Amino acid sequence: MTTRPVMAVILAAGKGTRMKSDKAKVLHTILGKPLVGYVIDACRKGGVDRIMLVIGHQADLVRSVIGDGVEYALQERQLGTGHALLTAAETAGAYSGDVLVLVGDAPFLTGEILARLIERHRDTNAAATMMTAVIDPPPAYGRIIRDNRGRVVRIVEDRDATEAEKRITEVNTSHYCFDADRVFPLLSALSTDNDQGEYYLTDIIELLTARGQLIETLTVDDPDVLKGINTVAELKAAEDLLRRRRRA
Repeated sequence: MTTRPVMAVILAAGKGTRMKSDKAKVLHTILGKPLVGYVIDACRKGGVDRIMLVIGHQADLVRSVIGDGVEYALQERQLGTGHALLTAAETAGAYSGDVLVLVGDAPFLTGEILARLIERHRDTNAAATMMTAVIDPPPAYGRIIRDNRGRVVRIVEDRDATEAEKRITEVNTSHYCFDADRVFPLLSALSTDNDQGEYYLTDIIELLTARGQLIETLTVDDPDVLKGINTVAELKAAEDLLRRRRRA
């Protein structure tokens, strides 16, 4: 039996304005390692075949720090997460297989969790499998919208959500596993009709649902897995937490 390949696309193009620094956000360090280095390590431990970083801000510096062990896709204009994946798809060429899409500032991702996400995706033959977490009260992340049968139908970003939707406690962690053959062709159908005027990757879920495609989820028990780093304070808190975990 032929095993489907899996490629990881790590979103690492942003500046991270709230970090109050000119340095690309993914190059800020925790315990001496760049944030994106933790995500790359998780991919390698999770059995990923190819790793591609989508880079933009300080692209040359990111390349020099991370080195030649990964592939790169240059997102010259940062037009949103959907546009970032489109850039990666164009760079990857005629790729057919599974695609992990991960944020580059998630130092608590593990290879074990990514392996579980891939396994869930393949076992269900889903077009897309999302990693979610249940947090009450919910942070300002995208909310998972399900129908009356419990099936995922879409994701609504916090800034675009109604008051009722904001009370939903199941949130999107921004980590996905996609079937490239079913998802890549839809990327050109994304629109910028939202509060940010960007191409949201989350809109892919609604496009797939409209075409009758199966959307699955993997809900993680550890909400720290979804911790992204947006401020210096969050960077310090993440470093303290990682240091405590290593001691334990």
